Amino acid sequence: MTANIAERTQEIGIRRSLGASKQDITEQFLLEGIILTLSGGVISIILALIIQRLVSMIKINLIIIYTNNIVAVIIIVLIIGTLFSWIPAKKASKNNILDLIR
Repeated sequence: MTANIAERTQEIGIRRSLGASKQDITEQFLLEGIILTLSGGVISIILALIIQRLVSMIKINLIIIYTNNIVAVIIIVLIIGTLFSWIPAKKASKNNILDLIR
């Protein structure tokens, strides 16, 4: 998210000059980060379940995925997504509008 925000500084500056508040900018990037990390977590869970089915079809019961593990993965992904999106978004929203547009 830090690289994403760094590449989009002009967009942030234009949005701020058109009236977007610092909170609006923070919320935008926070939401983007949460959606990205949550979708990655869901895709990972789906792939793990598919692999579990394939391995169990071979009659090797080495992989067992419990519901508690799935819930834990989703919670961890949301925490990481929120934290690593909020910090750079907050930093970017505090920059001076003129510095962002240049």
